Amino acid sequence: MLVAYLFVWYSPAKSSMNSAIKRYNNNIIKQETNKKQENTKSENRQENTDKECRVPDNKEDGKNTTDLEKTEKVIVYPTVNSVIKNATVRKVISISLSERGDFLLKNNYTYVRSGLKNVLFGMGWSNRESINYTYSRKMVEIDFFDILFHYGFVGLFVYIMPLIYTLVVFFKNIKERTKDKLYYFLIFLLMCGISTLSGHIFTAPAVSIYLALLVLLMVNEREIVK
Repeated sequence: MLVAYLFVWYSPAKSSMNSAIKRYNNNIIKQETNKKQENTKSENRQENTDKECRVPDNKEDGKNTTDLEKTEKVIVYPTVNSVIKNATVRKVISISLSERGDFLLKNNYTYVRSGLKNVLFGMGWSNRESINYTYSRKMVEIDFFDILFHYGFVGLFVYIMPLIYTLVVFFKNIKERTKDKLYYFLIFLLMCGISTLSGHIFTAPAVSIYLALLVLLMVNEREIVK
């Protein structure tokens, strides 16, 4: 083995092997050099782009205003997929609420950051750039949240007080319950459930008139029937 090793070491094969290794090393060095040059060029292009898009600090001169300042502020709103990590819960919400979950989170994001006055009395329905309330889809189609976001806690209180009063009177006279009253109560629960899943129960006049009649029947059935 020692003789074979010495033969290979001092034979012409040694020189050809060394030249192959040298060529291989040169290729590697050349590739690394090209990569470094490409990275340097990309960094220079990025720096030039940042300089072009940079807003000048001195805004005293109106001519220095760029189009970048006029662009709308991009806000990343939360979504159901980003907030809820459990896949099963996300699937249930997606089936029951469709895209209403994302609309709810988007409106809630703006609502909680709109200030005390808007929290109490609502954000309304018009576009308001002061609180970034300019997106077109303002209705969540979940009645309680629509009332809360657009009319605030005060408006929600005004809306739900008749419903609370109806339930209090209904359960206060529970001893006089009849089949009709039980049907009224089940219909009331059904309408509340529909207002949560599809909306347009408490806020739509064409539907809320039937809710008003139902409330009257639950509170004072005898007088209405007479």
